[in-house]
Amino acid sequence: MRSLWFGMAKSLAGLNGSGRSPALWDPEYFSRYRLMPQFGWDAVTVPGAVSLWSVTYQEAYGRLPFESLFEMAIEYAYRGFQVGFRTAYDWQHGPAEWYKDFDEFGRHFLPPPKVGERVVRRELGQTLQELSVHPESLYSGSLG
Repeated sequence: MRSLWFGMAKSLAGLNGSGRSPALWDPEYFSRYRLMPQFGWDAVTVPGAVSLWSVTYQEAYGRLPFESLFEMAIEYAYRGFQVGFRTAYDWQHGPAEWYKDFDEFGRHFLPPPKVGERVVRRELGQTLQELSVHPESLYSGSLG
């Protein structure tokens, strides 16, 4: 959990958007592993960040229209961004190797971009547009 001070707030708020795991997942369930699994169903939770953004912003801390928070990310997704050294390195030496056998990952993220290459992610732009208007869509709508 991460605690943050918001603007002129008089109190500290603790926020947790890490997502939920199945009810039967307890320490006993994972005792068969030496290390926590990195791949497969035992490594998956329901993403909680979008719900966290929506609830905390719309119900507690937001002042601008919620949709406006996504504008720059949507623009970068549609118009593209240049990949920096660190991002190119990490892309090449992590996910590109770990997920190379997953066709859908490859369709979206392989081959890894080189330093300075422009990356355009129109589908991501569409997803962000949907989330900016209907954040619940990730859980019970077209994105889910």
